[in-house]
Amino acid sequence: MFYLHRYKVVFSLLLFLLLQGTAFAQKSEKINGKNLPNYDSKKMHYGFYLGAAATRFNVEHSAEYVAQLQTDTAQAANPKSTPAFTLGFVISRQLGDYFNIRFLPGVSFNTRNIEFSRLDGTEAKDQEVASTTVHLPFLVKYAAKRRKNSRMYFVAGVTPMIDMGGSKRSERIDNKLRVDKNNFQIEYGAGIDLFYPFFKFAPELRVAHGVPNILIADNNRYSRSFQKLSTTSVTLYLFFE
Repeated sequence: MFYLHRYKVVFSLLLFLLLQGTAFAQKSEKINGKNLPNYDSKKMHYGFYLGAAATRFNVEHSAEYVAQLQTDTAQAANPKSTPAFTLGFVISRQLGDYFNIRFLPGVSFNTRNIEFSRLDGTEAKDQEVASTTVHLPFLVKYAAKRRKNSRMYFVAGVTPMIDMGGSKRSERIDNKLRVDKNNFQIEYGAGIDLFYPFFKFAPELRVAHGVPNILIADNNRYSRSFQKLSTTSVTLYLFFE
């Protein structure tokens, strides 16, 4: 419960910064005209970002799981969406008037849950997989033509990831759902650049889908319920460059 409250506070703070930033950019546009007029003439840009996400596992159930649904002790296994928080740095290389290559190394903190519950409602237990993940996104950004102090943009790319506290496949831990420490995601999204007198602020919404099967196939009832686990998330980022 404490972690959920903490993530709600973080998300509320990011939403407040987003709304205040948009309003201030509009006001600045009316008063000062065009901010940072030579911003795109520089080849390299640097900054940092914060993000609040909703994340979960994508699951493919096993044949053993489907078969046990017909028994008197049938048990359902369903993923639950949980909050996450991320922060990192921006290294951006300008490519012409409309394209950038962006490297966004960062760290995310999350706990993904799968609820195991008896179909008769007598028992329910969550399997939690907590992780502190280093992620290394490489993204291509396409920005529309700038209109005074704002412009829309789209991003897409790939993200290698490693869970600093994750499990190795060679390890053996009884009666616990485990996933591989290495992951790889495809990401895409959209945002808006808002130019201030001294920096650029950009809210961005991005979707990520894990590619590999990260399930570690241990011999317990939790792991045997699945033949594949992958990750998915939706994240609101706030960039300061």
